[in-house]
Formats: sequence, C-alpha cells, structure tokens
Amino acid sequence: VLFSGGKDSTALLHLCHAVDPTIPAVFVNDGAQTPWTYEVINTMRERGHAVQTIETTVSFPWMLKCVGMLGSDAPERLDGDWHWSPSQFREVLVEEPARRIRDMGYPVHLMGLRAEESRARLMNRKRRGVIYG
Repeated sequence: VLFSGGKDSTALLHLCHAVDPTIPAVFVNDGAQTPWTYEVINTMRERGHAVQTIETTVSFPWMLKCVGMLGSDAPERLDGDWHWSPSQFREVLVEEPARRIRDMGYPVHLMGLRAEESRARLMNRKRRGVIYG
C-alpha cells in the first residue's frame, strides 16, 4: 500500500490490513509533507503497521528552489529561466520511487485516490480504468 498519511491512504491501509495484516506499506517522502503527516505515519507505526519510508532522490522543495520558486535565491538556483518539465517532476517524484518499490519485490501498488478530487484523476480513470499498469 502506498501510504501518504492522508485520509484516503489511511482508509486503504486499514481495509487491506483487515484482509491481510502482513501487507506492507511504503511512504514515499519527497520532503514536502507537513509535520502532521509525519505524526500520522509515526502513529500508524506505533499502532503496529509496518510503514517503510523511502526518500526521493531529490526533494520537491529542492526542485522548486532550483528554479527560484518559493522566493529562493539559494546556491541551488540554476542560472537563467530554467524550469522542470512535467515529465521531469513525474520521473523524480513518481516513476523513480515506483521502480525502487518494484525492485523491493512489490510488483503491485495500491493507492487510495478519489477521482472526484481532481479532474486529472477522473480523466485518468476514464482512460485507463480503475486498475492499470
């Protein structure tokens, strides 16, 4: 179970563990979570849920600082009018962590998402269906 600490992934983790309490959970930390998210994850661990954390290769805040977002004038800032492309964001924040999770021996990822939360998720479900690779 991909576990973000949000209400949807918490509900999904609970449902999965009602069926099989040994189903592992993985939290992908991109460095952009609130302190409350970490509290939820630690609480779930304290309650006996094995939640493993993997870190993205670079943090989301660092990616934003590189392009001068968040008011950053930090040394990480790249010269010129440079921006991350959507595919680069996806590679760093989604694809690369997903490959590492598959390499850990978890060929199937369960995610708790609600299509009505965003138009993009709704369109993705309409195009790919509820279950897709």
